[in-house]
Amino acid sequence: MRNLLCRVAVMVLLLLALLLALPAHAKRVALVVGNVSYSGDEGRLDNAGNDARAVAALLIDQLGFELVDGKALIDLDRERFDAAIERLREQARGAELALFYYAGHGVGGVGNNSGTTDTWLQPIGARLASDADVRHRTLSLSWLADKLSDSGAAARVLIIDACRNHPLYRSRGSGERGLTRITPPSGTLIAYAAAPGQTSKDQHPAKRAHGLYTGELLDHLATPGLDLKRMFDRVGEGVNRLNPKQLPVKDDLGLYREIILVPVAVADRGEKLSQKLGDADAQAPKPPGTVFRDCPACPEMVVIRAGEFSMGSPASEEGRGKDEGPQHQVRIGKAFALGRKELTVGEFGRFVQASGYRTSAEKDAGKGCYAWDKGDGKWDWRAGRKWSEPGYAQGEQQPVACVSWDDARAYVQWLAKETGQGYRLPSEAEWEYAARAGGKPARPWGDNPKDACSHANVADNTTYEGTSWEPKHDCSDGYWFPAPVASYQANRFGLYDMLGNVWEWVQDCYQDSYTGAPADGSAREGGKCEVRVLRGGSWNDDPRIARSANRSGGAPAFRSFDSGFRLARTLP
Repeated sequence: MRNLLCRVAVMVLLLLALLLALPAHAKRVALVVGNVSYSGDEGRLDNAGNDARAVAALLIDQLGFELVDGKALIDLDRERFDAAIERLREQARGAELALFYYAGHGVGGVGNNSGTTDTWLQPIGARLASDADVRHRTLSLSWLADKLSDSGAAARVLIIDACRNHPLYRSRGSGERGLTRITPPSGTLIAYAAAPGQTSKDQHPAKRAHGLYTGELLDHLATPGLDLKRMFDRVGEGVNRLNPKQLPVKDDLGLYREIILVPVAVADRGEKLSQKLGDADAQAPKPPGTVFRDCPACPEMVVIRAGEFSMGSPASEEGRGKDEGPQHQVRIGKAFALGRKELTVGEFGRFVQASGYRTSAEKDAGKGCYAWDKGDGKWDWRAGRKWSEPGYAQGEQQPVACVSWDDARAYVQWLAKETGQGYRLPSEAEWEYAARAGGKPARPWGDNPKDACSHANVADNTTYEGTSWEPKHDCSDGYWFPAPVASYQANRFGLYDMLGNVWEWVQDCYQDSYTGAPADGSAREGGKCEVRVLRGGSWNDDPRIARSANRSGGAPAFRSFDSGFRLARTLP
């Protein structure tokens, strides 16, 4: 009886925690627009499309939004733009939060029909030679905000990355550049990429495939426990630090409630109570391809099906290393889960904050982290470098780097203890099986290295202050340093960045041959194990390295500014 009463009490507490964690309306809806293909004097905005797609992926994958049409909408003319806004208004009825994101050209300083100066968003195909053209051929931001207010969504957020230097401003004074701040309807927040009179830089210095403002937004939007207003402050601080001439601003009216997109404290409380009851859902079989989290702030995992593959590379494969053979059949006899993305800076930071852990680089700060530096053009140990300061700008969505195998093991042990689940590092065989995703070519996308830049962040034609990697892939992926995770296409198993971005530690001890390697997919361990295996290559690696079969390794305490890890999890 006593145990029953305790169980009932825990269930009551769990229900209370869930009621606190869930807002009155759980529905979140967004319209994401990126207008790219402008003609004439306005010019194309290639990064606007990249920005919109990345924001859409973040909203869907990490923040639980329903998107109008299920994706970012690219190159909307006036008719399609109007129709999309109507769909947003209808879809947002009764929602907790309705969000509108726009990247493209915009014009400020033109009065609307009520005589109030407004900001105007430019559809594709709208030629603007005068203020009258602006009023009749573009979309009023005031009108759009009112439309969203009409939906009845509890809160509305509009993000406007449209402060480019429109050619229409050339006939005016420089003081009329940029957009006009409008008074939002009650319960609405509007965030602008730059203040009135300023323009927005169209390329982030470290994330060259994105504009400066959205590049910073992607780093902070999914930060657990952070109120949306404070989140925009952080974005503004980051933008202004990188470009002192650009100061993002926001306006809100009657929006007094906090909006926390990833509520950490309540989520953790509910999760721990759930563990006391025994989380039946965590133990239930999950079909291959299922994406899941064991807690709201836990990394996303993907269920990988059991199967068989040929591990290593054939002697004919270009770039093959001697340690990639002999090729041998491996059977993965049981489904397992693998991190959908490489572990991020934000995820690792929460571990450090919760546990007080000090990484190998921090324990040996005089040696720091192994890195290349433009100052001397060499790879060497760099004192003071560590996971939070690797030597390049990074946000919470970048993959964590400057972490050793020892650090990766410490993280998985901590997460396993926190969740009660079987987190670990993948075996080398599991990693290669998942990277190949059922294919036999040298790379997940095929044999041609020139196709890499749609799938991976590798050494390519992107330059950094005039410097280029040699040799490299003959394409451009938009990043010199690590890209935010999931910036490129996933492989057939739904996994991102299996090649490139950062090297990934696995469980195995390194041997220079597969002779005697396990055939059941388990990790190869035993002996002194002075070197652990790294797989996947990084953002600075050429076609010889960026292959599914390539192997490298390092001492357990080794750390470099291009090496990180991804999780594996044993399934029931």
